[in-house]
Amino acid sequence: MMRARGVVFLLALVQVLGAARVAYGGRTRTVAAVALPARGSQARSLLPRAERVALGLERSLGGAPAPAAERPELAADTLAMVARGRELYRAGDLDRAARVLDEGLETAAREPHRFGGSAELVAAQVERVTIALARGEAERAALLLERLLRWDPTFAPADGEGSPRLHEALAELRRRVPPVSPLRAEDLGGACALADVLVVARPARGGRIELARLDHCKLVASTVVAPLAVDTAIEALGGRADALVPEGTGSLPPRPLVRRPWFWAAIGGAALAITAVVIWSLPEPSDQADVVPHL
Repeated sequence: MMRARGVVFLLALVQVLGAARVAYGGRTRTVAAVALPARGSQARSLLPRAERVALGLERSLGGAPAPAAERPELAADTLAMVARGRELYRAGDLDRAARVLDEGLETAAREPHRFGGSAELVAAQVERVTIALARGEAERAALLLERLLRWDPTFAPADGEGSPRLHEALAELRRRVPPVSPLRAEDLGGACALADVLVVARPARGGRIELARLDHCKLVASTVVAPLAVDTAIEALGGRADALVPEGTGSLPPRPLVRRPWFWAAIGGAALAITAVVIWSLPEPSDQADVVPHL
């Protein structure tokens, strides 16, 4: 009988935990934030804003922070290579500069989130475009310029970078590419694998920031906000506007119990306890046989 009770209890445990898992939304989703390469006035604020919005979504969705990215040294090694390519460019050794820059820039394109707000990377890409235009590599120049515009729709050549060929190539590209193109998986490279829910920041016109949410690398929502409008961005991307407000201090009404993760954990625990009590309270049949004498 004890063995039968144990089997029944285990079955009940699986059922209760399964129900709690469905109610809670299944596996806990991981959330991460990244910023794309840029050098505008808001470049330095991209990642901090994306991280705040990601934290708000994490709390709203009952998620968890994504594990740290592997190979943290990759960014430093790549920027060192890019710096060497720029030295060769300034020295007039365009062939060697092109080879070195290509290697560094393609590495960065595969992991752009490691270079968020990197003015060095943007300048190196512009110099490689200049080399491509001088050597008649129109396709290479167009690819690099489009990459810059997708990372930073506000991109424009800095003082001293604007050759007539560069301006012509950029104007031609703007005629083909929408002013603000939706983010694609190929624009993000390895960033897509960082988390289930990814918040991506890039510059927008007027000193604002575009924040996009991608679930499993599919664009779900995007919004353009002022740099400090974090709560508005969280709500626009599917979270709660009060996600970052400490409980009891905000002006918004408290969340219903059914939207709090601990509520479902408590429900599951209570159901499990009741199931255990019911099972253990069942009477055990006697091991003694009732014998009726026949006279």
